[in-house]
Amino acid sequence: MEDPKDLIDEAAKLLSVSDPALVPARIRRLKADQKRALKSAALAWETVHSLTDAQRGERPAR
Repeated sequence: MEDPKDLIDEAAKLLSVSDPALVPARIRRLKADQKRALKSAALAWETVHSLTDAQRGERPAR
């Protein structure tokens, strides 16, 4: 099993943070960014499908 300090140091390098103590905050930020991106993609998907369905007369656009 790897040393936890080595894992944190490697994570810091991969996340481009200079201080290993910043790793947890950076991970939280990445998770929040991912959540926002997924919500945005879902909204875009629904909007496009709503508009194309409306063009075909299947349901009204919102």
